[in-house]
Amino acid sequence: MATATAVGSIDAFPNGRDNTMNQAVIYGTIAITASPATYATGGLAITWPQKDNRYSNNSGNPWWAEIVSISGSGYQYNYIRSTNKLQILTGAAAQSPLAELTNAASIPAAVSGDTIEFRAEFRRF
Repeated sequence: MATATAVGSIDAFPNGRDNTMNQAVIYGTIAITASPATYATGGLAITWPQKDNRYSNNSGNPWWAEIVSISGSGYQYNYIRSTNKLQILTGAAAQSPLAELTNAASIPAAVSGDTIEFRAEFRRF
């Protein structure tokens, strides 16, 4: 089975961009491949929709991103800047941190069917 992917897309005007003096802020959604795709420990590599050199750093990855479930799937999403990956977190026992989805686990329908939105900030040149 192939590892799932996470692909972002920018929201339509006027909600999709906010250009400030030093950074570009984009807003959009992320789609995650459905099962039989699987999860990889450490997260899924994200393909960001913003690759315009005027708004991005050399890698094309944001220096900051917030990723949230809008539909309330119960899963939480965490952006790991150092690896440009989307970590999927599940529930845990009381008073303990959230657990990462298990390596090689099939992507749950609640994740691939989730409405996932992001706000990402890219350095401007």
